[in-house]
Formats: sequence, C-alpha cells, structure tokens
Amino acid sequence: MPITFINVLRSDIRSILYVMGSLLAPLAVGMAFGFTGPSIDTMRNSIEAPGGHHIDIGPNTNLHVFSNSTQSAFFSAAVTFGAVIGSLVGGPVTELLGRRMAFLLAAPTSACGYIIVGVGEAPWLLVLGRALEGISIGVCSFNGAVYIQEVSPSDLRGVFGSCTQLITIVGMIIIYGLGMGVRTQANSEDPLATPTTFSNWRVLSFICIIPSGLLFVIMLFASETPRWLATRGRLDEAKATLQVIRGVPITDSRIAEEVEALEDAARKTGERTASLTERMRVLWSCKRQTIIAIAVPFLNQFTGLSAIVFYQTTIFIRSGLQNPNLMSFTVQLTSLAGNILALIFIDRLGRRPLGMASSFGMGLGQFLIALYFYLDSIGDGNGLAWLSLVGSYVYHFSFSLGLGPLIYLLAAELFPDHARGLASSLSIMTTWLFAAVFLLSLDHAIEATSMQAVFFFFVVISFVLMVFIWWLLPETKGKTLDEVQLLFRAEHPVKAHSMGSSNRDVE
Repeated sequence: MPITFINVLRSDIRSILYVMGSLLAPLAVGMAFGFTGPSIDTMRNSIEAPGGHHIDIGPNTNLHVFSNSTQSAFFSAAVTFGAVIGSLVGGPVTELLGRRMAFLLAAPTSACGYIIVGVGEAPWLLVLGRALEGISIGVCSFNGAVYIQEVSPSDLRGVFGSCTQLITIVGMIIIYGLGMGVRTQANSEDPLATPTTFSNWRVLSFICIIPSGLLFVIMLFASETPRWLATRGRLDEAKATLQVIRGVPITDSRIAEEVEALEDAARKTGERTASLTERMRVLWSCKRQTIIAIAVPFLNQFTGLSAIVFYQTTIFIRSGLQNPNLMSFTVQLTSLAGNILALIFIDRLGRRPLGMASSFGMGLGQFLIALYFYLDSIGDGNGLAWLSLVGSYVYHFSFSLGLGPLIYLLAAELFPDHARGLASSLSIMTTWLFAAVFLLSLDHAIEATSMQAVFFFFVVISFVLMVFIWWLLPETKGKTLDEVQLLFRAEHPVKAHSMGSSNRDVE
C-alpha cells in the first residue's frame, strides 16, 4: 500500500523539522541579498522625492554613513566578496567537521556581521560586517543543499530540495516588507521629509539576526546527517541517528535502502578516493562543460541581476515612482510566482527552452527600464514611470522562471562524478566573484555614461546569453548523467542547437 503524506509526516516528523530548520539558511541568504534594497539610499543620503528633488537627511542622525559612491559600492559588493571566501572554505568545513557543525559556525558569523552593521559608524566597519554576512552565505549555500538531501525523507526529498531558491525569494520578500516597517524621518529638517522617507537600517540589521539565531539554536539540538557519519567510518552511530530521525526501527523495511546505502558508504571509507590533482585533471578535460558552467553565471550577472536585486528601490526612486518601497515589495512577489512555475515546468519543458525564454524575458524587462530612462532624459518621460515597474516585474519573473534554478543545475548535470563537487564549488565561487566585480563597477559605469546606456547594455547581454544557451547548452531533460557525458565525449560533438531532448540523440 502506498505511503500517504500523513504517514510520512508521522514517521519522519523529526527529520522534517530538521529540514525546516535548515531552510532558515536560504531565508537568511535572501534577507542578506535584499538588505541594501530598502537601506542603501538612506545610508548614502540619496533619497529623492517623486519630482526628482533631493531630500537631505541632515546631520542629526547616524543613518547617513557613506559620503561617496565608492564607499556604498564596496558595502554592496562586500557581501559577494565574503561569499567567495565562504564558498571556498564551505566545502572543506562541511566535509571535515560535518554538515551540522558548518551551520553552527556560519550562523554566529552572520549574526556578528549584522551586529557590526547595526552599531558601526566607520564605513570600513560596515564593509567588514557585510563581508562576514557574505562568508556565512557562502558556507550556507554549499552546506544547506547537502544537509537537506541527506536528512530529507526519500518521499519528500525532491520537494525539499527544490525549496532552496524558493525560500531565498521568501527571504527577500520579508526584508522588503520589514523595510517598509522601519521607516523614519531621521530628525531631518528637510521640508519634504516625512516619517516614511528614510530607512532605519540599523534596526533592520538587528532584525536580520533572528533567522541566524534560530538556525544556531535548532542545529544545537539537531543530529548530524547519517551519511556523513557513515563516510567517517562511524556506521553504528549513523544507523542509530537514522533510526532516530526516521522514527522507525533500523530493521524496518521502509528504510532498508537507506541502511544499505550507509553500509556501502562505510565500506568505501577506506578505499582510495580521487585526489584534488586527479579531480582537477578531470575538470580540465571537461573544457566545454567548464566554459558553460562559468559563462552562464558570468553573462547572467551582466544582464543586470545584481543591479535589480541590490538596487531595486533605487531604480524606482530615480524613476519618480510613488511608494517605491511598496513597489519593490510587489516585485519580489513576481519572483516567487516565477520560481513556483519553474518547479512545475523545468522537468517538463526542459532546461534549454526555459533558459532561452528566461534570457529573452530578462532582456525585454531591461529594455522597458532603459526605455523609460531614455525618454526621461529627453524630457518625454512624464507619466511613463510605470515602464520601470513593468520592466522589473518582467525581469524578476523571467529570471525566476528559468535561469534562477538553471544555474544551480549546470554543474550537477554536466560534469562527471569525479569533477562534479569541484565544478559546483567553481561555479558558485565565480558567480559571487562576478557579482562583486559588477557591483563595484556599476555606480562608476552609470556616472561615466547614463542610466539608459547601462540598461541598454544589460539588454544586449541578455540576448547574447540567449544565443549562448541556444548554441552551446545541451538539453539534459530525459537523459541520465552517463548519457549527458556522451554528448561531450563525441569526437566531433554535435552543436547544442541541433541536440534534441530524447535519449535517441546519444545512441
């Protein structure tokens, strides 16, 4: 008789609670990404009224901390530089100390970062705090997915595994919602200032400690994953832990496959595994896969992803929209809708069609934003600020529908076993590195050219990305990992644009 959802809940309630607790990690990641959205314009005193008039925060507050665009750019980019470090140390920490301990180290690191941001006065202190948040993000991004896969009940593993991106978006929705609740007049003497003009980002920073604090407390009482214990030769402890988190005796037939997998992992503990040099050699032999795994995140960043994520409210302020914070909050809801649809369609329509449609939609969204700023620059923008709002809706929805989840699948599906872990680390690290470079150069690019020129550049890169996916990315839907490798091993590999999605392509 099939196991019903209620039966799964009854028998696996402990493991489900552990997974739900671990999802606080992507929630914290989303809140960290979205933090600058409602905060950065107050921090650098760049708030404008809908008519384009600057609203000065004045000297009677500690909320204005950045005196130039370079300082604010480093603050925004620090979280991504920190994530580069976190992604580099995340793998070794997770493997050496365990999944649970990685969370126990990452959570207080994030909390310390937010405390420094909440109380710091000097710009370098704020940048340091933001970097610590980034280190935690890098570790959690690597460790969270592994913990969820190894603790989740097999019946719910797919559902929980798909939740990481979804919960990250929920975190961004929460931070924008909270951003509307911590507005202040900040003792400004500007006649245009109201009680909702500025953001009390220091209060917001302390609120952001809550997910990390809860994650730390939950992981204090959580179990290490049985698979990690087994791979360390601690088979008896692994079986005892599995029995506890599944809520059934170790002899129960429902977990027989998991017990067998633990025993197999323990047997392989003493066997020789591929060294880092050997894995690097395998990775070097996968040149086409490596190009794809690096180029897609690179091009994706330069479609304006970080500009939209980190500076959404700023875009609406410069567009002259009423209630820019509320509009930014609604934009995040479109990301949520797109991600939910992606979970439904990514295994039905395939990676390439969704990736191409996503790139096209992102280019269309950026075109609408660029068009508004161009019309505004020549004096024809009156009444057209809605173009920037619609463009943001289209961009966020399109990204979440395709490229958002696709980027995380590339390394997992394109590389052979010995190179997959290294390729995942490389892909994650380069994603953060490109984001940091992008954020550091964005303000200077706008100052050197114009808003419309920068956004038209994003449009061009979006369509370059679409062509790249059509030309080089093979369709992996319906293929086993071995069949995917055959696509790349051919002496004269067929171009991706001529590859179908059926298994016959590799026969």
